[in-house]
Amino acid sequence: MVKILSDRHEIGTIHGKLLIGFLLVQDLLVIIALPFLKNTGAVFSADLIAPVLVQSGFLLALAFVFNRFVYPKLFRFGSHSEELLFLASVSSCFVFILLAFLLDFSIGLAAFIAGLALSNLPYNVEVFHKIKGLRDFFSTVFFVTLGMQINFSFTSIPVLALLFLVGVVFVFKPLVFFLMTLFAGYGARIALTVALALSQVSEFSFIIAQQGRQFLDTTPGLYSAIILIISVSMAATPYFMKNSGRAFCFLKKHLEKHVGTKYNGVFTKKIVRLSGEFPALAGHLVIVGAGTIGFGVAKALCGGQELVVIDHDLEAIRRCRQNGIRSIYGSADNFDALKNANISKARALVLSLPDTESAVLLAKFAKKENPKITIFGRSHYYTEALKLYGAGVDFVVMTHVIGGNVFLQNVSEFLQTGKTKNLESLSDEYLGFLAEKAAEEKQKHAENEYRNF
Repeated sequence: MVKILSDRHEIGTIHGKLLIGFLLVQDLLVIIALPFLKNTGAVFSADLIAPVLVQSGFLLALAFVFNRFVYPKLFRFGSHSEELLFLASVSSCFVFILLAFLLDFSIGLAAFIAGLALSNLPYNVEVFHKIKGLRDFFSTVFFVTLGMQINFSFTSIPVLALLFLVGVVFVFKPLVFFLMTLFAGYGARIALTVALALSQVSEFSFIIAQQGRQFLDTTPGLYSAIILIISVSMAATPYFMKNSGRAFCFLKKHLEKHVGTKYNGVFTKKIVRLSGEFPALAGHLVIVGAGTIGFGVAKALCGGQELVVIDHDLEAIRRCRQNGIRSIYGSADNFDALKNANISKARALVLSLPDTESAVLLAKFAKKENPKITIFGRSHYYTEALKLYGAGVDFVVMTHVIGGNVFLQNVSEFLQTGKTKNLESLSDEYLGFLAEKAAEEKQKHAENEYRNF
């Protein structure tokens, strides 16, 4: 799930934070339960509980000591070498696994504790980047091994039992998370996204199934059926997330009919402060995407131009509001956010999105609502630029092409004349601008390190 959110640039969204929170709590509960599942007949026995608590306490205390006194110095030294940083992070995991093995303790819980010990270090982002390839490799081995265990010997299992298992995973569990998120006040759209994304079973379920295999094998084929259902649910997750916006549009009429009007204040109390409506604005600029480009445009124009910024990243929304820029929380497929920004009376629309498909949909919707609007877009590839122009975008900026052309122009000028471009008239202003931005970057980096620490 984290990989999907990262690839879709949705880690900082509300539903991204909710998903990670739910998954962490689920994993924590499962990891706590793992040691007790070794002997299901004596789960509540003091002879089993006492050693588990003592061993857990020992590993947690060791992780605390390492985090406070060992890891800061070790990783400060290892940060000067990519190899040392990688080896230090992987070795710390195997140290806890070795201790768990010697203590006859859950290896999964030990690895989790090792991750906790590293998670709040200032180097955690770099560590995550370094181990990404190793993580993907072991994930591949893990799933291939599971696939080899699947067989279709579960045909003897009653159909009702199979339907019950499927219903628990794909119906009951998503419904529970949908209601939890809805009643927490995050709105039906976010609740549905969370529910569809969590209609899958964690990889820890494989470990639980393996530990309980002796019990499951009393019913022939039950273990294989559970493994297959878990695998299918995980494989279907990206498609559920991708189509969550379409699912919401399909269900929107029914949701509004039953819960959207009477209880709207209850179900949207957490996001109402991030939303906004600007029906009085006219002739203004709407910017979708408050990343580096979008925020830069908004900050440069906010003094002399009425504008509204739309983004689904909480940090981006806070940054805009701290700079006095009107902003609305909304995902790329949320046309209601464009309506709240009064797109029908806007003068121009800037689509500063990394996702071309979403930009195309927004461009078509904007042209439908306001045929006279001028739309600016961005793209990385020529095919993306053609799609945007086909959707009605009036001007597409390809930043890497423009940068490459300027770079080539300056290099060619130097080769022909032996001189670099004369910037004497702008040197003071340009260097001052660079110094200001460098100071901002340094301050932001220091704040991130302090927050991580």
